[in-house]
Amino acid sequence: MPSNTRELSVNNIIGWSYDITCEFGKQYSLFLYFDGSRYQVKCVFPEVEGKFYNIHEHHLFGDGRLCLDPSSQGAPSIDYAFTKSVLWANGWSVFEMTGKFPFSLPH
Repeated sequence: MPSNTRELSVNNIIGWSYDITCEFGKQYSLFLYFDGSRYQVKCVFPEVEGKFYNIHEHHLFGDGRLCLDPSSQGAPSIDYAFTKSVLWANGWSVFEMTGKFPFSLPH
C-alpha cells in the first residue's frame, strides 16, 4: 500500500483510503475494505458511482466498487485487491481517453 494510506471508518466499515497516480498522470482516490468474506475497492475520486453500469465493459459496479475478480465477488487478499485497483485505474484512464476499457473482452 502507498505511504499515503490511511485507516478509516466509513459507515461502520473499517478500511484503507489511498491515493494513486496512474501511468497517465491522473489522480485516483480509492477505498479498500473487507466485507466479511472478500476484499472490495471503491473508487472515491474521480466520481464514477452510478455513471457506468456495465461491469463487463468498465469493470465497475453501479455503486462505485471495482470488479476485481472474474467471480465478481471481490478479491481474495488485500494485496490482490490493491494490485487490481492500480491496474483498474490505468484501464479507466485509457477508457476516458479512447472510449474503450483495455482489459475488457469483446462480446
